[in-house]
Amino acid sequence: MNKKTVTALKILTIIFFILMLLSFSSANDDKDNVFVKKIVSIQEDGCVNITEDFNYTLRLHPNIYRNIQLDDNQEISNISIETPGFYNNYNISNTSNGVQIHVSLYSDAEKTKPVVNQSANVIYHYKKTRAITMYNDVAEFKYDAWDMDSGVVRMTTYIQLPKNHENVEFWTNPSYYVSSNIWITHNTLQTRFRSIEANKTAQQILIIPKSQFNTTINANVVNIDAKNSIEDNQEKYEDNLNYNYMVTYITCVLSIILLLTPLGIYYKYNRQPKTSNNKIIQKIPYNDSPLFINNIIHGNGNYVTIDGFYATVVDLVDKKYIEFIDDTTFKINNKESHLLDYEIDILNFFINQKNKNQVIIDKIDEVSFNKFISKWMKKSYESIYRNKMDFFQNTSQKLYKIYSIITSIYVIGALYYVLSLQPDVPTINWAFRATIILIPVIILTAVLSYKVPRQWTNYGIKYYNNWKNFELYLTDYNLIKQYPPDMNQINKYIIYSIALGDIRTFNRNMELYFKYNTMENTEYGKYIKLYSILSSKFKNI
Repeated sequence: MNKKTVTALKILTIIFFILMLLSFSSANDDKDNVFVKKIVSIQEDGCVNITEDFNYTLRLHPNIYRNIQLDDNQEISNISIETPGFYNNYNISNTSNGVQIHVSLYSDAEKTKPVVNQSANVIYHYKKTRAITMYNDVAEFKYDAWDMDSGVVRMTTYIQLPKNHENVEFWTNPSYYVSSNIWITHNTLQTRFRSIEANKTAQQILIIPKSQFNTTINANVVNIDAKNSIEDNQEKYEDNLNYNYMVTYITCVLSIILLLTPLGIYYKYNRQPKTSNNKIIQKIPYNDSPLFINNIIHGNGNYVTIDGFYATVVDLVDKKYIEFIDDTTFKINNKESHLLDYEIDILNFFINQKNKNQVIIDKIDEVSFNKFISKWMKKSYESIYRNKMDFFQNTSQKLYKIYSIITSIYVIGALYYVLSLQPDVPTINWAFRATIILIPVIILTAVLSYKVPRQWTNYGIKYYNNWKNFELYLTDYNLIKQYPPDMNQINKYIIYSIALGDIRTFNRNMELYFKYNTMENTEYGKYIKLYSILSSKFKNI
């Protein structure tokens, strides 16, 4: 994995935590509800008188709409409006599920100057009938403290009973909106709410002794015992609420773990091996083919280079399969069956280029060579791939692929399940954000499963380090002077230095060494000249 990939993963992690810290806010473009106070007075006859004091911050226009939802058989009457400090027009219309009150505010008596860009209080008064349900054992009152499409910063409700709060039970759903619940008088329940987001609801439920009412004419009458059922339903609601909290917390934790998992895979499997430079290796560390060394060391196991071709040709010369007649002319000796396929391919190419059983390097067709070398590099890489199983393993690629599949399934399942949770809990937003950020991570890891470099094995790291230390020896004159190469293997030194891409530096070091030391009869000069001729002929490859 390159630095850009690591950076991308780190950026995604940072974005995730930023999103987790940010909260989504939903504000109506026309008005904000800063503070709301509601007084709900339950009468002995079953009617409910309601006063709602809304503090609005008007923005673009002076129009305010208050929708009051009504359940089956409920009725609303005695509607009136107050707007302290302002003049108003209002009208009332029926909707499919209740009543809509449209209020327009003005700052002058002629009602020509609309109120915009300032705060205003609007007080609604109305009476509800059949808001109380009378059962055989208790009376139940349900009040939608908040059911609007806009949010509210602060809200306080006061529910006044006909008599006192003895044997009265109450709940607010969902309870996480409640800041405090307290009986401030013998019959008045004060409930303070935290901020409520747009399109969220808060409902208050009270079980009241029937003895507080003197008639059922204004109530819904249901001839069953309901107290135990109401209490059981409320207990189930709280259990569901706690379960949803648990699910969303688990989702957040799992999403964070999944977000960090690719980084863990990288740090465990994808960091390049550290080359140990404290060990001088002056002898050829392994007797592997020069093409294999070119691929493993010079090509990092991912490709072969033109130097691998040059080294293989010189190696064929060293093994007497190619015999030079002069500096630029050679002939092909009989092929042996134990040659590797990519070596045979080189010989076959030269055979096709021969004239009167001789190959003249200067007359090799460059177009033909270009076509050959492109195919040869690919084929030779594939032919040595299976020999590298001890050097590399694809653990990280497999893990990235498995991760992308599992995380994709997780994201789909988590989003579907979390967004379907009822009742709603605040941590759903956190779980949603923690999950949605995994989508770009899935895409990135799916790409990495094909692009990321393979992991070195312990043997591969040792092998790599030994060759890199040998390469340091080849390119350091002081080391060559102190630890001269074995002249009986000088041809192999040349071949491997070509494969490693260090032949020019090695040759300079050796020329300097030979300047002060005599050299026995070797093929050194011929091999260096052959490399120079080949690299000069095909320098544009």
